[in-house]
Amino acid sequence: MNGRKASEYIVERENNRIAEGLSNKVSQLKNIAIDMRDEARSHSSLLSSLSDEFQDSDSLLGRTGKRLKSVAFNSASQNRTLTCYIVLASILLFLLFYYGAGLLSSSPSSHNNT
Repeated sequence: MNGRKASEYIVERENNRIAEGLSNKVSQLKNIAIDMRDEARSHSSLLSSLSDEFQDSDSLLGRTGKRLKSVAFNSASQNRTLTCYIVLASILLFLLFYYGAGLLSSSPSSHNNT
């Protein structure tokens, strides 16, 4: 009978060791789940604030477009010419900055493979 008790003791110890390992893994999973929840909440808050900022920008752009339209189409021809020059200058500046930024990002130091 001592052999049987020794065998039961070994099996019980093995079960306890496995149960402790499972408990540690469950604890780790719980911590990961809590971290994921916290991260999702912070991202949700960030997205909400970005949405509000985009709505404000959209409203500002809409008002600016209406003002530009009223200046361009409801004024004398001299103002229309000035408006066209301003629009063309804005487009040229945008293109200049766009391609200038592209040239800066593709500088020779970024292509160095050694």
